[in-house]
Amino acid sequence: MAPDVMGADELSSPGVVRVDDVSFYPAILEDFEGGRIAVKNAEFAGTPWSLDATSGGADGSSTCLKSPTLFGSNASSKFKITVDVPSRGSDLAVEYRSKVWMPEDKFVVKINGNTVALVSSPTSGWESIERGLPQGTSTVEFEYATVTGGKGSVWLDNIRITPRW
Repeated sequence: MAPDVMGADELSSPGVVRVDDVSFYPAILEDFEGGRIAVKNAEFAGTPWSLDATSGGADGSSTCLKSPTLFGSNASSKFKITVDVPSRGSDLAVEYRSKVWMPEDKFVVKINGNTVALVSSPTSGWESIERGLPQGTSTVEFEYATVTGGKGSVWLDNIRITPRW
């Protein structure tokens, strides 16, 4: 069963708060605690990822997001977040754990369709990826993909998007 994803507010842009015609870009933290995905404008493509409360999250938290089991070659599943980014940009940080192994499977992070990180081997624990987001609307995509029928997994936790001021 797919995790509960809160929908976007029709009157606001992704991740922007507007009060009296003033825009405010708050920092976003998605830590998957509370049994739901709370960040606005999050979506899945392909088989949905699931909340995992049994593996233990980063920094001792109890819940993280886990990639689905995929079957066959060239299968893919994505978790995407779309946000509005202020004129000075924002910083993305995410913690992940990997049990992927090329050439069987891989974990890819993309920003606006451009690959910014490729993980092709298992990690011994939680690691982090930090990248900048350009101004405007940005889509961050986390993809687990099989190449030749891999049986790995990826876990995500503590996704942070912090505006630069």
